[in-house]
Amino acid sequence: MRPDPTLPHPEHVPADRVYDFDLYHPPGVENGFHEAWLALHEEGVPDLIWTPHNGGHRLATRSRAAPKYFLITRVFPAASI
Repeated sequence: MRPDPTLPHPEHVPADRVYDFDLYHPPGVENGFHEAWLALHEEGVPDLIWTPHNGGHRLATRSRAAPKYFLITRVFPAASI
C-alpha cells in the first residue's frame, strides 16, 4: 500500500499520509476482511494516515499510535464519520 497524494485532502494533511483506504470497504476485502486490513501494516505505511473516504478522516494503523495522534487535533482534526 502506497500513499496517493493525488487524492483530495486538506492543506494541513501531509501528502505522504494520504491513502486510498475506505474502512467500510477496504481494498482487497474480497480476499478476506483481516487480509485487507493487514495492508495497513505493510512496510512504509505510517502509524497515522488520512483518507478522503467517508468525508475524510485520520486512521491509526497501529494501536500504539492511537492515544498519541488522536490528541493532536490541530494537525489531524476529526469529525464524526
